[in-house]
Amino acid sequence: MAVTEDESVLVNGAGSQGQCVIASLIDRGIKPAVVEPNRAKFERALEQGARDTTLVPTERFQVVFETSGVGPGLISAIDNADALGRICLIGQSAIVVPLPTRPIVQKELCIQGSVIYNHPADFASAVHELNEAVGVWTRTRWSSEVGLVTFLPLSMGASFVNFDAATHELDDLKLLRAYVARVTSICFH
Repeated sequence: MAVTEDESVLVNGAGSQGQCVIASLIDRGIKPAVVEPNRAKFERALEQGARDTTLVPTERFQVVFETSGVGPGLISAIDNADALGRICLIGQSAIVVPLPTRPIVQKELCIQGSVIYNHPADFASAVHELNEAVGVWTRTRWSSEVGLVTFLPLSMGASFVNFDAATHELDDLKLLRAYVARVTSICFH
């Protein structure tokens, strides 16, 4: 999306993909706003450094990352985009979403799709690259109970970091952010 520091940015959805996008933006000096109905995920996004959109509910954004993959999320992305805004669709759903063309045309929006990772090959490759780059052993798996889980060595302050449920905390959030930013940088480029 070639986001610059002077653009207003919204991340719609703060699940695993949204958290990765937020970390990547913050790593690049961009403080995105976030929309997320799940309170635990929303709080985690704010702890990472995202802004609370409820403070200025009428704010519109030049760049919107839609990571939720649900119909209402797409409609929200269109509603929250500013005139001449850019929307990056990352979240995917097999459900057909009725798309209102009027606001897209009237605002002259640009909508682009972007695969954050092609599970499992791209994500496994990114985790491997992370291990090579920082010299830290990690293991990532998907759990139907809690979502995406990345296991880190105990020497880093936690046995695992869960991106989809706020059940465990990592002592050094900045260290995690650097690792996540590295993974997302690999996935995005």
